[in-house]
Amino acid sequence: MNRLIIILVILFAAGCEAQLEDLRERYRPGSAREAYLHGLETAGISESAIASEWILQGEYVLDTALSPTLPYQEEGVLYPSEVMALGYD
Repeated sequence: MNRLIIILVILFAAGCEAQLEDLRERYRPGSAREAYLHGLETAGISESAIASEWILQGEYVLDTALSPTLPYQEEGVLYPSEVMALGYD
């Protein structure tokens, strides 16, 4: 009886690993931004005001990325109540 249980547990674990690998293959983000977007969608908050603003800001900075000369240094203040994004090329 113990051997049967051990065999069943091993088969179950092998099946779970196959399912995990299948999930990993279906979702492979191309960037950190894509992974974050996926997280917003998975959490069901991608349509919220703050998430929508984050998405719009992100799209804008990807189209208008700055090309600073190196070495580059920046100082500023980030406010938690505002959505702000910067892009560098």
